[in-house]
Amino acid sequence: MGYFLHQVLQILQMSRKGQIRIRQAWQRLAQRKSVRQFCGDDGGAVAIIVAVCGLILLVLAGAAIDMALYVERRSQITAAVDAALLAAVSTANSAEAAGRGLTEAASAGSAAAGKVYADDIAGIGADVTGSDLSITVEKKTVSNVRKWVASATVDGSYITYFMKIVGTDSLPIKVAAASVGAINQSLDYWEFSIAVDTSQSMGIGTTVADMNTMIAYDNCYFACHEGPNDRMSILRAKGVDFRIDAVSRAVSAMAATIKSTMTGNVKVALYNFDSTVYVPIRMTSKIDDLVNYTIELPVWTPTPRAKQLKTSDGVTVLNTMMTILNAFVPAPGDGSSADKPKRAVFLITDGVQDTLYRDATTVYTSDDGLHNTGPLDTTSCTALKKKGVMVSVLYITYYIPTNVRIPEVEPFKDQILTKLKACASSPSLFFNATNPDDIKLALQGMLKAVQENVRVRLTD
Repeated sequence: MGYFLHQVLQILQMSRKGQIRIRQAWQRLAQRKSVRQFCGDDGGAVAIIVAVCGLILLVLAGAAIDMALYVERRSQITAAVDAALLAAVSTANSAEAAGRGLTEAASAGSAAAGKVYADDIAGIGADVTGSDLSITVEKKTVSNVRKWVASATVDGSYITYFMKIVGTDSLPIKVAAASVGAINQSLDYWEFSIAVDTSQSMGIGTTVADMNTMIAYDNCYFACHEGPNDRMSILRAKGVDFRIDAVSRAVSAMAATIKSTMTGNVKVALYNFDSTVYVPIRMTSKIDDLVNYTIELPVWTPTPRAKQLKTSDGVTVLNTMMTILNAFVPAPGDGSSADKPKRAVFLITDGVQDTLYRDATTVYTSDDGLHNTGPLDTTSCTALKKKGVMVSVLYITYYIPTNVRIPEVEPFKDQILTKLKACASSPSLFFNATNPDDIKLALQGMLKAVQENVRVRLTD
């Protein structure tokens, strides 16, 4: 074969004069009815006849060689792509099992695939161009099954040796393939109940600058009891970011994370509480309902007695909220199916119970009797945990300047943190935050802490 190729190349390197003679022979051939007629015509020189007929055979032989090499190169690249895909899903799966996040695991899978592919095509030859690998590694949920999926493409060309004679300089090598992880990971089913404190104390500014703007506007920055005068809209137009706004954004971001990582396995419900308990989003698998929901402070209207006393009676039924959650959230299942979900409660609050009546948890009563405050009663928390419900708590701390006293909180402020910590199922499920960035990070941390308790069942 080597000798034959050498002879072919020698023929291809004929003098310009010889090439001109061949082209003239081709023109003459085109005027004949067939090659057979031309080859049988004794009017042409024998050398030209031999050259033309030989060139036809040469082109056919050269095309066969090019096609054989093309098929070989394409097979080599296809095999390298397949090996890269397997390396990608295997590495990503191992990285996740080792505790690395999905983004980091996907990057590790891509890197492993690139190395395997580069090693496999290292000696493929200079007659292939554009052979770079483009690969995507991601984890997807399909019909309740979590899988590592890798897809790859190569868009290259084989540079021909002999087919250039007939104007074909290259042949495309296009490879597109996808691979699914061999291990199917079936996640537990979950129901998340999210309870957000929307009492008037959540209407304070998220930063000192926000609070100063509020004070400059109407000399109020704490529990200002928003009424129908549209005060919050006016202050928002002045650039004030309220604590409830930061919470709303953080809940939306957490819901987006749930959607991207646990879609198909999770249902969510949203509870808001101030002087009463609202359920704006009942338990649903439509995670977008929570992603797109804006949590607002309800418009507060003082009772006739408060109007008479020219004071406020905006309250926070924190203990009632926990009692309702204990009643509404059933004992969890093993998470193996949609009708046997595991269950978790996310509580977001400043940790103060404030009611129009006294009870066993009351520590302070205002002179007008409209505010009876105290820390959280952990009885319902304990009941939820005994049922097997995971309880996660975000404590959004009161910001109290050093020169300001808030008598409704002062007598028991040291108990707030202690009670909320006791409510959480474990220390890893308790978070404390004040500013917007910390609130967002805390909610993501709450979700991650729950997800770490998510069992992954391996199936064939």
